[in-house]
Amino acid sequence: MTPYKLKKWQKDMDFNVQQAAEKLGITSATFYNYISGKGKLGIPHSIDLACNAIAKGIGPYSKEKENVLCL
Repeated sequence: MTPYKLKKWQKDMDFNVQQAAEKLGITSATFYNYISGKGKLGIPHSIDLACNAIAKGIGPYSKEKENVLCL
């Protein structure tokens, strides 16, 4: 995921920096570093996966059937 795509996800989801960071389980400073391209190691693949899950309305993993999505 590129900083541009992460920023687009934030805008598409109508999240401010704090909300986006909270949804992704990271700090606002880390999120800002990712969208500004200042992350030394780039944006982790796990953030890309989390963005896609959040956009599709998929919540945290649960062993209960009602929260499991089978593709």
